[in-house]
Amino acid sequence: MVNIDILENEIENIGLSVRSYNCLKRNGITSVEALLQVTEEDLRRFRNLGAKSLKEILGIKLKIESNEFEFDKKEYINLNMFNATKYKILDMISNKKQNIFKVMFINNNKYYEDIRIIDMDLSVRSYNALTKNGYEYASQILNLDIETFNNIKNLGTKSKEEIIDKLKKNIYIEYEDVNEDMANLAEINKLSSILVEEYRKSYIDIDLNMLEANLNLILKRYISEFNVDDDINNILKSQNYIEQIYNNNTLISIINKHILYIFEKTNQFIVINEIRNTLPNHLKQSVVIQNIIAKLVNENIIENKDDKFRIWYPNLKEYLDTIEDSRTKYILLERCKGSTLQSIAEELNITRERVRQIESRAISKIPRLREDDFKELYEMYDWTPEIFKYLYNEDDLTYGYLKLRYEKGSKNIEEILQNQEISFEVRKKAEQIIFRDYIIIGSSKIKKERSEIVDYILRTYCKDEVTIKDMFDLYDMFLEDYGLNFNDEFKYPERYFESSLSNSNKVLWKYKKRLRYYDLNQIEETKLIKRLNLEKYKNVEYSALKLFNDYKDIMDELDIRDEYELHNLMKKIITKDCELDITFSRMPIIEFGKPDRDAQVLEVLLQTAPISSQEFVKEYERIYGVKSETVLANYTRYIDEYYHDGIYTIDYEALSGEEFNKMKASLDKDIYTISEIRKIYIQMFPDGDSKLINPYNLKCLGFKLTSDIIYRDKFNSIESCFKKILTEHDIFDIKTLDSTITTNQSFYAAIQILKNKFEIVEFSPSKYINIRRLKENGINKESLKNYIDCVYEFVGQDIFTIKSLRNSGFEHKLEDLGFEDWFYATLLSCDQRFKFRKLNNNIILKSGNEIITMNDLIEQIVTNYRSIDIYDLIDYIKDKYGIKTDKIKIIQIAREKDLYYDTIMEKVYIDYDEYFEEV
Repeated sequence: MVNIDILENEIENIGLSVRSYNCLKRNGITSVEALLQVTEEDLRRFRNLGAKSLKEILGIKLKIESNEFEFDKKEYINLNMFNATKYKILDMISNKKQNIFKVMFINNNKYYEDIRIIDMDLSVRSYNALTKNGYEYASQILNLDIETFNNIKNLGTKSKEEIIDKLKKNIYIEYEDVNEDMANLAEINKLSSILVEEYRKSYIDIDLNMLEANLNLILKRYISEFNVDDDINNILKSQNYIEQIYNNNTLISIINKHILYIFEKTNQFIVINEIRNTLPNHLKQSVVIQNIIAKLVNENIIENKDDKFRIWYPNLKEYLDTIEDSRTKYILLERCKGSTLQSIAEELNITRERVRQIESRAISKIPRLREDDFKELYEMYDWTPEIFKYLYNEDDLTYGYLKLRYEKGSKNIEEILQNQEISFEVRKKAEQIIFRDYIIIGSSKIKKERSEIVDYILRTYCKDEVTIKDMFDLYDMFLEDYGLNFNDEFKYPERYFESSLSNSNKVLWKYKKRLRYYDLNQIEETKLIKRLNLEKYKNVEYSALKLFNDYKDIMDELDIRDEYELHNLMKKIITKDCELDITFSRMPIIEFGKPDRDAQVLEVLLQTAPISSQEFVKEYERIYGVKSETVLANYTRYIDEYYHDGIYTIDYEALSGEEFNKMKASLDKDIYTISEIRKIYIQMFPDGDSKLINPYNLKCLGFKLTSDIIYRDKFNSIESCFKKILTEHDIFDIKTLDSTITTNQSFYAAIQILKNKFEIVEFSPSKYINIRRLKENGINKESLKNYIDCVYEFVGQDIFTIKSLRNSGFEHKLEDLGFEDWFYATLLSCDQRFKFRKLNNNIILKSGNEIITMNDLIEQIVTNYRSIDIYDLIDYIKDKYGIKTDKIKIIQIAREKDLYYDTIMEKVYIDYDEYFEEV
């Protein structure tokens, strides 16, 4: 009769090869009893069962049936057989017929809850294979499933056998009493699983298998003290139960190690809650954590400061007391006090170089000290000993140590006020020191430096132009008013004063040494070049007046008041590093590339003759911006040979018949630039003379001429031609036209007339919709006028945008059209009751006649709120007005508008009194 012990086992336990085992399992044979019932004929029908496997299975069957199969774990447990994770190494070593109550480890005849692998007396090869794969404790191996154990890298068969033998020698297994209450075991397993899952979701780095094994042992030890009738969640919430579970060195060691890791990683003061948030849920509010923290504090491993904790570090004096060599200790102490190498050398009667060597070696051995808390700050700012000691209540020794060991920073000490990582209290103390050398006038803090005083006078008294003498007098008056006139460091030589102002980025210099305040920091070089379309100019000389006249909208937006200001602005903004080949000659002349003035003058004459001298200089002014008086006095000598009896005349050569006919046939548009016509001519007649494109031939071709633009002679004027172009399509984008046309003053005037008459409306930048298209949607001119009237009645005196208008509750049926805000804003800008300013892709407006800027909007908001956090202000401007701005821009505006900005609170106040009242 077959041994019943074997019949009760599964086929995993009889030592089959992997192939034989898998084949039997796929065919439903999982137990020894089932195997014995299968005939040889049945086995031969099994798919993928080879002759070798068949022989192996039949051999084992025969041994079992004849009771020759020895039920020995060493024989029937084959490590290479298992693919599943059902069995662990512990299953190989334990008695499967009994439930395990406790697993302990033996080392040096003492019992432990766990031992390190290094204490198992393994061979070097086995030890290295385990440790290199991250295993440190015996329990980690004991709780591995066999498949994972088999797959440990570089662990051979002999090493596996050695490890299992050593585990058997180093393990003590206590089994449960057969009569033990199974309800307790189920409760333990359930509670253990919950705890392990909470650990898995925490930030603790731990082997969960080892943890589960330890928890099972611990819970069995205390289960009799738990009320198993309690709900599991109530047990986890009970501090009494949690404390009992964690009355265990292994678990406390795990938590202790994790807490220290957090402190070492952050290296700064943190509150206990930051630690609790990384722990399993059942520990987050536990007194266990408080006890561990308290113990670490008592042992001087961590320190407590205002209920915040970090790793404990000794201070310099405490460290010096640990140095046994008195000479080394003396040298370090004296060097921190500021003594020189030479003076110490003389005191100790050794060489200076020897002192340096001892110091260098000693410094290299200094551990992390409490004084090193200041390392980052010391290396950031340009400290003086007095300021550092005052701000941080430190002594000379601390500052001397930092000076000895680290390189002092270069940042201006004033920048501390904007460093949010420095405490509010320290920054307030810093403010008291920094501003002791300032003059405070209203909301303005003026540093006692020449450049700062000049900036204040400029933005306060010179927003409109003044002479250099006026400015110099204002500066002298300021020095006298604030008692600085007898201090030579504030005095300027008059010539140097003028030079420094002309180079200032806070001044626009004008004709005849006149100037006004202007903050050039608000202008970006690339945007200015793009908006003025400067890339198009090649080898030509212009007066800045040309650009000033061509880009009136931009000039208004940037608050540039004449060509001299524009010339100065461009000269200061456009750097030599830009890709433009540009030279700023005597104000207001600008040269692009290598211009030929003679050729320019002759070119204008060729395009306009016959023409009177008065009309010629006006035409040159219109094209190149040079004032007609200047042209008459200095430019006309280049064309004297063409001047007779008050008229400039040129004998033009006519186009040939072929040239005339082909040009006549190809010119099908109403308007061209001269350069376009010449390009067409050269393409058709590569060997032709481009000078044939002259006023005579153009008139013969049916065009009227206005220097750089020609248009069909069917139009009475160029304005009527422009009107036709702007109104012939329902939707028109002026970017499709040549910039020579779009920057023409007559073109600009035509647009303004059509916009003011509501013939066209700009619905997006440079894109226009015709009124007839709007009429198709039931919108006529009266509807547009009604919208404007309704807005005017609604807005009052505040600056607004279309977005803020809606946010304030304004509604109108015109908005059902669904256009962008640009449509409605440009519609309002056509009405003289509103002033406006374009800001990138937005427009701010205000009823009345006063010029408005972004500065005025900021002032309006701060005035309404009295004080506002700068980041809240940025969000408010974006959310309510749809305008993006930044912190730097707002700080600049606050300064210009005499608002008060506190760098520590990072708030903008209506004035200094408001700030003082709040703090």
